[in-house]
Amino acid sequence: MSTVLSGVAVVVMILWLIATALANTPVGDRILTSVIGTRRIRALVPTWSFFAPRPVSYDVTLLYRERLADGECSPWREAIPFPRRHPIIRAFWNPGARAFKAVSDASNVLILSARAAPQPVSPRSLMLSIPYLLLLAKTSSLKIGVGVVSRQFALVRHSHRDARIAVTFVSGFHDVSTSVTDGERMSRCPSRLPSS
Repeated sequence: MSTVLSGVAVVVMILWLIATALANTPVGDRILTSVIGTRRIRALVPTWSFFAPRPVSYDVTLLYRERLADGECSPWREAIPFPRRHPIIRAFWNPGARAFKAVSDASNVLILSARAAPQPVSPRSLMLSIPYLLLLAKTSSLKIGVGVVSRQFALVRHSHRDARIAVTFVSGFHDVSTSVTDGERMSRCPSRLPSS
C-alpha cells in the first residue's frame, strides 16, 4: 500500500513540476490555463516573474489613512515602509522581508481577483477574500492614534524607473474604534485617492 501511495505522490509531484515549467512560459501558460480552466486550481501552480518574458517591473505599496472623530482624514501613509538598509546588508539581514513579501503577494492577488471578478465587482465578495482580510489585518494592527475611528487602505503601483503612480485598489473605511456613534461618523473625506 505504501508503495502505491509513494508512486502516486511521485506522479503528482512530476505533473506539478511540468505544470510549473509550463506556467512560466507564455505558450505553456496559455495551454495550462486552457487545460486546467478554473483560477482556483490554477493558483496552485507557482509562477515566478523574475526573468523574461514577463519580468516584474513595478512595486505595489500598501497605503492607509485614518478618519478622525471630527470627520477629517489623515494623509496617506505607507503601512510597511521600505527598509532603508544598504542592499548588500539586506541580502544577509532583512527581518522585514517576510512581512513585505506577504503584503506584496496579497496585494497582487487582490488586484488580480478584482480584475477577474464579474463586473460590476461585488465589494462584499472582495472583502471576504483572504488577501483583503490579510491587508485589512495589517493596517488594523498598526498603532491607533487619538481620535481615530476608522481606517482605509489603498494599493498603489509604481516603478523606480517611472515617476507615475497608479492607484489600483481602494478599500472602504473600516472601524477601529467602537467609542463613536454612527451619527458622529460623518466624513468630509473623499472615498477615492486623487488620480495622478
